[in-house]
Amino acid sequence: MKVAILTFTYGDNYGQRLQNLAVQEILHSYFEDVYTIKQTPLEYPIGFNIKKNVKQLLSGNYCCLLKRHQNFLRFDEKYIRYYDIPIAEKTASSFPEKDFDYYIAGSDQIWSPYSEDVNSTLFLQFASPDKRIALSPSIAAEEVPTNKVELYKKYLTGFRYLSSREYTGSQLISMLSGKKVETLIDPTLMFDADFWDKYEKKPDIELQDDYALIYMLGSNQENEKIKSFCSTHKLKMVNLMKEKKYLTLGPDAFIYLIHNAKIVFTDSYHGIIFSILHRKPFVVSNRGGTSLNMNSRFQTLYCKLGIRSRSFSQLDTSAPFEINFEGIFEKLRDERAIFREYLERCLVEEKGYDN
Repeated sequence: MKVAILTFTYGDNYGQRLQNLAVQEILHSYFEDVYTIKQTPLEYPIGFNIKKNVKQLLSGNYCCLLKRHQNFLRFDEKYIRYYDIPIAEKTASSFPEKDFDYYIAGSDQIWSPYSEDVNSTLFLQFASPDKRIALSPSIAAEEVPTNKVELYKKYLTGFRYLSSREYTGSQLISMLSGKKVETLIDPTLMFDADFWDKYEKKPDIELQDDYALIYMLGSNQENEKIKSFCSTHKLKMVNLMKEKKYLTLGPDAFIYLIHNAKIVFTDSYHGIIFSILHRKPFVVSNRGGTSLNMNSRFQTLYCKLGIRSRSFSQLDTSAPFEINFEGIFEKLRDERAIFREYLERCLVEEKGYDN
């Protein structure tokens, strides 16, 4: 039997690629043939791409980002099994739907009503309803815009079982679909650090033994606090998204940098997750530079794993490196069981699959 994953496949984002890999490897527990179907990138006007490239050239980051992209492509070629035929919304009706026994929607923010990258294929609209499985997708919003409510109701029809990555998302999906929605952990949390360490690679950059990793996807509004903290604790600052020598790195180096850091400062959901998996203390900042409230994913993660807030304002300065990881992993074992029970229920009851 064959299963296909529908998720974001273009863009050089660490969490995006690593959750894809996680879903792939989870499914390998049930299927021999697991593929990811590539999304056809959006077509932008020529002027848009020119402006984008000029902006990168003026910032001095063009060559770094090109090398970064090449490192992502190498990671993909080595670890992600892509199907030969890509998919796009306008040509989805011609996709060979019968080639697969199941289609998995998830994970990541693939159901966000505010993302231009989201389309009907990510809701599996091209596939027969008995083949559709929603595996921890994120709606990444506090509400669905009024002009998309009916569209989302239509998209969610046909799923026998529904799941989401955040409590708020589960409530929204339940309201729209009229069905019970399971709130599941992110797929990357289904594996311990020793699994992820197989995919790490030490970057060809000299690193000090004691460093703090700064991984901010938005504007770093607490940079001065981080500098002060690192100075106090004699830590070198490794700024993954700002320093050119780190900006080139792929997903394998991302795992390595977290694995070997003394502490991680981040506004990234997957930055927190990989810190937890490698038992690294972390401090969380609000995402600067965006008007969307994405805190539900942090709140859900904290609630499920029994984590106290790790923001600077609530950090215990007398013991900033101390986190009860034993308690976290005890709760994580329960959440992993819930995740697998949901997936197996979908497989058995949709088409009578028996592993």
